[in-house]
Amino acid sequence: MGIPYDIVFEMEEINEEFPETDLVLVLGANDIVNSSAQEDPNSPIAGMPVLEIWKAKNVIINKRLSFLSLFN
Repeated sequence: MGIPYDIVFEMEEINEEFPETDLVLVLGANDIVNSSAQEDPNSPIAGMPVLEIWKAKNVIINKRLSFLSLFN
């Protein structure tokens, strides 16, 4: 798709930035931002690496036609 991977962050690098992030906008993601991968050992995605968006100051999630806004 022509993505210049030299400008893409590794997950460990970007997760360090979330506590200082004012707003995260998630479009269509699902498991990749699901905190149960870290919090629930019985989750089907337990242990999967995830983006720790819940550490940001504000998070807006748009999945399919629904809209969910989470503000800390």
